[in-house]
Amino acid sequence: MISLKHVSRAGVKTDLSGLFLRLSWSGDKSTAARSVTFSILFAPNDKNMPKVPMELGEMIFVYDDDSKEIFRGYLFKMSKSLSGSSIEYTAYDGLRYLTQSKVNRIFKAATAASVARTVCAEIGVPVGYLEDAGGSQRFTAINRSAYEAIMIAYSGVAKSTGHKYIARMSAGRLSVLRRGTRVAAVKLTADTNLTEATYSESIEDAVTAVKIVDKNDNYVGEVTAADNLKRYGRLQEIYQQEEKKGPACSCSRHAQGRGEDGQCDCIRIRAGRSDHGERR
Repeated sequence: MISLKHVSRAGVKTDLSGLFLRLSWSGDKSTAARSVTFSILFAPNDKNMPKVPMELGEMIFVYDDDSKEIFRGYLFKMSKSLSGSSIEYTAYDGLRYLTQSKVNRIFKAATAASVARTVCAEIGVPVGYLEDAGGSQRFTAINRSAYEAIMIAYSGVAKSTGHKYIARMSAGRLSVLRRGTRVAAVKLTADTNLTEATYSESIEDAVTAVKIVDKNDNYVGEVTAADNLKRYGRLQEIYQQEEKKGPACSCSRHAQGRGEDGQCDCIRIRAGRSDHGERR
């Protein structure tokens, strides 16, 4: 039986195996980050139903029938509806931080493995086994995703070795393997005028750190959303400074945290009649 566990920021572990309704695990050779989507029973008025508060950025583990870990990831999205009896969550493995974060780097005489270590150290992603095929890479990664920078290096190696390489997370660490290797003014309430509502939170488009460079791509500084950086991890963008503008002022708009979205159907009262309206 598949088991699902949640680990809070405080390190509290909760077994969700008896609470989830559905669970799907996705990922293939054309997709970098793996993801897990699952639904948890939600009945706030049922005193017998366990309450498991989960926040975006916290960790999720999935185990197979033999209690072997098959997925380790971070909550990036939550969605629930007023009338529904479940909350849907989406978690991505650590590769999401590499695909969503940008870097500015010039590599000279670097092996593909050293490129991966350098980029992962900047973003804060732990490193596991990295295929070291030797060779010397020289390339520029300007405003590229961290994942792209790593794969550019390994694509260069592939030209000399004839092998293809694939990046995957294993036990929370990045591994790069040779392909083929195993491894409101009006109050809305449910009992009066609200007929349906959905609410979702997501950090899928979040940016918690902005690295600033000048017109020659030299490092100038960095602006971070400290609370979001601590809570959700480093999701980095590169910003080229505009002339005659302060770097912090110019690029602070690029940093964004958790996104929220809501939609509701309600009864609208006007001139003695009521009808159903929708508001986002």
